[in-house]
Amino acid sequence: MSFIRPKVAAAALRWRETTLWAALTLAGLFWLYGPGAVRAALMLLWGMVGLWLTRSALLSALAAARAEAPGVVSIDERRISYFGPYAGGVLALDEIGRIAIGAEEGGAVWRLWSPESAAPLTIPAAAEGAGGLIDAFAALPGFAPTRALSTLHGAHGELTIWRREPAPTFTALAHGDAAD
Repeated sequence: MSFIRPKVAAAALRWRETTLWAALTLAGLFWLYGPGAVRAALMLLWGMVGLWLTRSALLSALAAARAEAPGVVSIDERRISYFGPYAGGVLALDEIGRIAIGAEEGGAVWRLWSPESAAPLTIPAAAEGAGGLIDAFAALPGFAPTRALSTLHGAHGELTIWRREPAPTFTALAHGDAAD
């Protein structure tokens, strides 16, 4: 028997990483005002690292949807897998050509397009493990996590949030037509 209500326990689990990094950041900034220049420099560094990790954890916590959707998302070695009750697929980060966020009856969905596939890999934003997608997509050049979060929480229709820029071809480089 648990003395903690299930909703409170779920919220605590969702925000645990953010709380940890925020506490470490505050400890680092508190110790910053202690004596010694070396100690102050180390604590300033600690505080900066803590702020960065807090930001990362905050983005992950905000990306985690509160509702539950069917399916499981797995992210392993730059490969995103989604296994749902009716559809699913596996797509490497390097194979993604376009990322969009759309709205369906069950809530927001991620749509990942590959140049080799006509149909996108559609992943419900509330599927188990989907909160880690923003961290995975952050490795893509030009991906903006904050823009993705704002689009994810206000999804009405479909909006492309990232598109892979085509690599310049050899002939374009030889003729000087490549974009700078």
